[in-house]
Amino acid sequence: MTSHQGQDDLINWVVKNLQERSIVSPKRRLVHMKEKPARRPSFYVRAVRLGHPMIAYRFGNRTFDEGSLRFILMHEEKHIQSPLSWIVPTALISTDMVFLVRFLLMAATYDFLVSLGMFLAVWYGSMPLLRHGEVRADLWSARRLRTDFGIRAPSEVALHALSWPEVVESRVRKVFRSVTVGPIHPSVAQRVARIAEEVDERPGNPL
Repeated sequence: MTSHQGQDDLINWVVKNLQERSIVSPKRRLVHMKEKPARRPSFYVRAVRLGHPMIAYRFGNRTFDEGSLRFILMHEEKHIQSPLSWIVPTALISTDMVFLVRFLLMAATYDFLVSLGMFLAVWYGSMPLLRHGEVRADLWSARRLRTDFGIRAPSEVALHALSWPEVVESRVRKVFRSVTVGPIHPSVAQRVARIAEEVDERPGNPL
């Protein structure tokens, strides 16, 4: 048994339970990516074929409980239900591959600069849309926790789900993450505060 076998069993049980409740599509597949224990966890929508998105994951240096996995999986499912939130990044990855090929073939030529400029324009131009999608996915997941599972303070579940241990990263990886994933996601504090304000049970905040 691998060190992540128990976590695999748990995430498969959680997604099956969400499917039985008609929260996650019964066709949804999970893909366990290669584990890198010294790296951060990773959960994202992976589209091998357009129209057949899967939820890819890697536990990394973190152990997740049932509530955290439920919040994260519902968050990713909401992305899939909102096509632009995963089609745009998929298209950008394709653009990035074109960019890399051009870089290898043409180095710093005019065509390479045009390709780079197009990629940066599309990527940063889509940031507001992608950031809004993250907020929507958080709030939808939190509301389902409250309505379907009776969690009165979903913000506490979200805080636990999103609080990942720090890791030692190379400078290149830090820069890459800060200019790609970083601008898309609000900070953990901002995400949790938004859920607490709009979803947590309190006077004047009915669902």
